[in-house]
Amino acid sequence: MVSDNNVELNSITPENAGDLLFMIKELAEFEKMPEQVEINPETLAKDIKNGTVYGFIAKSGATPVGMTLCYTAYSTWQGKFLHMEDLYVRPQFRRKGIGSLLWRAVGKFAQQRGMKRIQWNVLDWNKSAIKFYERVGF
Repeated sequence: MVSDNNVELNSITPENAGDLLFMIKELAEFEKMPEQVEINPETLAKDIKNGTVYGFIAKSGATPVGMTLCYTAYSTWQGKFLHMEDLYVRPQFRRKGIGSLLWRAVGKFAQQRGMKRIQWNVLDWNKSAIKFYERVGF
């Protein structure tokens, strides 16, 4: 657990599936693809439990404010690496350092597991996300 600015950061657990799905749906709305979300809380909880997906959830009190979801991928040249599927901070909680807190947690997670890189995608029209990744060094 990491705590910063009244925000608590924890590794995701199956019990977080409902909060995570809520934010996944918010992100899909923002990305103009809400109809693409097919996963349900039960499947997400099962995938977290069996290690298919992992990540972090940020909360302010009981309120979910951000999350990351990642999985291990493989490069024939470098070996295992981390693919970050989502890094999301709810709009009303942005510009408070939560994204950076989540990003650092993902980096530490990958480093502790000997992963050589982190890979992710960002939509070309999402200028605020692009600026965020530039600010954190990419």
